[in-house]
Amino acid sequence: MCTISINSLLIDNDYPTAGSILYDQIIANYDCEDHFNLDLKDVEMLPSMFLNTSLGKLINEKGKISLRKIRFINLTKSQADRIKDYVTKIS
Repeated sequence: MCTISINSLLIDNDYPTAGSILYDQIIANYDCEDHFNLDLKDVEMLPSMFLNTSLGKLINEKGKISLRKIRFINLTKSQADRIKDYVTKIS
């Protein structure tokens, strides 16, 4: 299990760069990790610029089944709704 703090990725990076870093971290460990915890503590927004370069790219490369490896922690209802809407739209 690997836990990735989304807030720490967003602190010094713009949204597309932070999303790319998240994607790279997931891909680098994809075959050796059962799942990834994405910690959304203190994350205010999940704009498309971030989601396109992270989850969107992951889905395009590995398919929707790759989301089974993702677990969100400290997730608000609005964040859950945003992610669900995003995934539905790119399918």
